[in-house]
Amino acid sequence: LAMTNLATAAIVGIYVKGQAEGGVVKLMKRLIFALVFNSLKVVAKGTVSKEQEKLKKKTTDMVLKHIEGERTTVLPAKGMEKNTLIERMKKASSREQIWRKGMVSGTVYHGGDDILDVIVEAFRAFAVSNPLHPDVFPEVRKME
Repeated sequence: LAMTNLATAAIVGIYVKGQAEGGVVKLMKRLIFALVFNSLKVVAKGTVSKEQEKLKKKTTDMVLKHIEGERTTVLPAKGMEKNTLIERMKKASSREQIWRKGMVSGTVYHGGDDILDVIVEAFRAFAVSNPLHPDVFPEVRKME
């Protein structure tokens, strides 16, 4: 009896709403379209999410395939000693010298060690600056 009452109420509700919105057939078409469209959105969202994850993994693998050893992905609670950090940077730099042999084109334009010394001093002089604030750092903006 409860199911019969529920079905009757649903049919009457659809009929009344359909009359108010231009006919029962038009209302049913809209309801079916909305049901199908929303179902497709759910399916598409799952498919898009899977494709995004695959692309993220592929990109990560491509970018990181040349990186060996330990990677730091979060800031440590306590920083390392200055000398340890400098030693690590020197070691890392020593592994990235293929460009000095002329084996890569268009990657690095090196003007020699004299120019490198000037670049290091320029960086030392202006490392703590921001060219986005020319009112505070007008000389940096001038060089920019």
